[in-house]
Amino acid sequence: MKFAFILLVLIGLSSCTDLKKGEQILSIQKMNESLDSIQTVLLENDYSEISDLASNANAIDSRIKMNYQSDTLEFEFAKKLDAYNVMRKSFTILDLAFLQLSSDLKIEKKTLQKLKLDIEKVNGERDKYATYIEFENDKVQKLKILLSDYISLREKTTQTYEALHTEINAFSLSLSNQN
Repeated sequence: MKFAFILLVLIGLSSCTDLKKGEQILSIQKMNESLDSIQTVLLENDYSEISDLASNANAIDSRIKMNYQSDTLEFEFAKKLDAYNVMRKSFTILDLAFLQLSSDLKIEKKTLQKLKLDIEKVNGERDKYATYIEFENDKVQKLKILLSDYISLREKTTQTYEALHTEINAFSLSLSNQN
């Protein structure tokens, strides 16, 4: 009788473990789907698409620095120059953010793959799987936030470029022509 009871308890515990295992693997699959979505959106907003804008802005900035000699500007135009300079520096931040997000996505995919294999093969400490999954889920959520910040800065930067580029470029060319 004792043997049958112990056997039933062990079967019950193993089936609970299998249920948790299935839920844990499903959770990892959902995180992988989120990572795929993040990667898709990131690639749709690839930095290389706007790198020419950065080159143009840097060329204009160099042209202004080389040719501007006066120390007075109309206040409104000076504000535009300042906004253009801030926008120009944002391109560097965008480039670094794109590279970092791309790298972090690859690393997180590998980490989730390893965790999934550990769960499937019951490697490591089973009682910590839930903690590991929660930790990885937090990392995926942070990647979503970083992607959102990247896209927001990208949009703001390109809008500023489009709004100011023609006027600032004309100013820089007029300075070149004066010298």
